[in-house]
Amino acid sequence: MRIVDVNEFYSPTGGGVRTYVDRKMGIMADMGHELIVVAPGKEDRVEERPGGGRIIYLKSPGMPFDRNYGLFWDEGAIHRVLDDLDPDVVECCSPWRPAWFVGDWQGRAVKAFFMHNDNIAAYAQRWFAGVASHDQIERGFAWYSRYMRRFLEKYDVVVTNGPALEKRLRARGLRIDAAMPLGIERGHFSPDLRDTRLRAALLRQCGLPEDGMLLLGLGRHHGEKRWPLVVDAVARAGGDPAGRAGPDRCGCADQGDPAADRWFAAYPDVCAGV
Repeated sequence: MRIVDVNEFYSPTGGGVRTYVDRKMGIMADMGHELIVVAPGKEDRVEERPGGGRIIYLKSPGMPFDRNYGLFWDEGAIHRVLDDLDPDVVECCSPWRPAWFVGDWQGRAVKAFFMHNDNIAAYAQRWFAGVASHDQIERGFAWYSRYMRRFLEKYDVVVTNGPALEKRLRARGLRIDAAMPLGIERGHFSPDLRDTRLRAALLRQCGLPEDGMLLLGLGRHHGEKRWPLVVDAVARAGGDPAGRAGPDRCGCADQGDPAADRWFAAYPDVCAGV
């Protein structure tokens, strides 16, 4: 089976979407299937993967606020690639122009839309939390759910990444056909793989003894990741002597976001490093 993922969120420089798509590409190749990703790039090029699969980059404009990502703008280019590849399944995850490009393509493939995030929660609820209630923000952005319903009508199946997101989206009147939790690979993430020397070194960086409690946050310091919420929760849990459930300090991998750096500077108990 040939699956084509028209993926505006696939970045050549890395990121969560690239991580799981690359892993999925390898798994599907092992199962005898072919996954081809169509992604925006700075130039037209094809990247063959030794284990099977490939990335087709189409020259596209960069995203204004994050040059690691691009924006699909040419519907004709997308349709020409899909016509040439003639997939059995075509997948899309961007709710912007690509959702319509793929939805309007007149090919034989089953069309699947995968929702791995919630833009209302990640942006609207975060931006307006100080001036409006949760329900008021939901009502104010009901137009976005209506917008999504229009393009989702063009897809054969709508999948989201777990029951929590499924519940929120259904409450907004969106159709969800299946919820597929992404999870982790226990062979790579397990307490059995703990490195006590590394743990002790990280605790020392946070000014804590070897028997201290450590929370390690790995990820880019972008507002949608809601690191302030994580650190505030850790600070509250660690500061309650009757119900101590967290560490005094938190270590995070910093990718140099100036706004995040300013925020972390206000928290002396947080160790933020590159």
